[in-house]
Formats: sequence, C-alpha cells, structure tokens
Amino acid sequence: MGYSVSSVLILIPRLSFSLSGNGFHLLKLVQSFGTIQHFDYLFHRAGQHVGQPRGYAFVTYDAPSSALKCMQELDAKRILDRSLAVRWAHQATALFQVSIANMERSTRRFGRHKNYFLFA
Repeated sequence: MGYSVSSVLILIPRLSFSLSGNGFHLLKLVQSFGTIQHFDYLFHRAGQHVGQPRGYAFVTYDAPSSALKCMQELDAKRILDRSLAVRWAHQATALFQVSIANMERSTRRFGRHKNYFLFA
C-alpha cells in the first residue's frame, strides 16, 4: 500500500454512529497528533445499514511517536455518546491469528469431522 517501514497503524473502535458526515471531524482530530499517511473511516456497503458508518476507523501515522500521542490522548475520551478505545491495529490481528492457531490445533487433535453429526 505504499506505507513506510516506520509508519504505524492504529485502530479507533467504538465510534459513535451519530458522528456526522464522512469522518471529517475525526480526521481533523487525529491530524492534530501528527502527519497521517492514510485514514480509513469505514461505511456499510450493503444491507439495511448501507451508507452508515461501521463505528471504527484506521489511522496510519508517519511516526510511532505521533501514534502513541494519539493513543494516550484519545483512549477513554468521550466523543458524543461513546468512550473511545484506541489501540494498535496489530493487536487485533495478533488475537485473530492466535484464535486461528487454536482452531487448527483443535482440528488436528480431535479430527476434522468429529464434530459433524450424520443423519440418516
């Protein structure tokens, strides 16, 4: 995606669904902590909530110090009707990888088809 080695990705979950517009106010808020390489404020693309915000955003900073400052300032800060929980984005990825590894280990241990029931 063109990110430098020193760029840092953070996740801002628990955003209020009342946050208006296309995330412009959130972008201005996170820009105050440093230079941003990439900003993703995600919206539903299908279903009954199409066009509405998903409730989280990803921000890629040029410098780790900027990301750390953003995390320290915004974590647990109340914006509209919710308190934010700003985290390193790779934490969620690491947890996902651990759960996948656990699933693979249990599949090897108990066999792939042991949990299926056959009905005649």
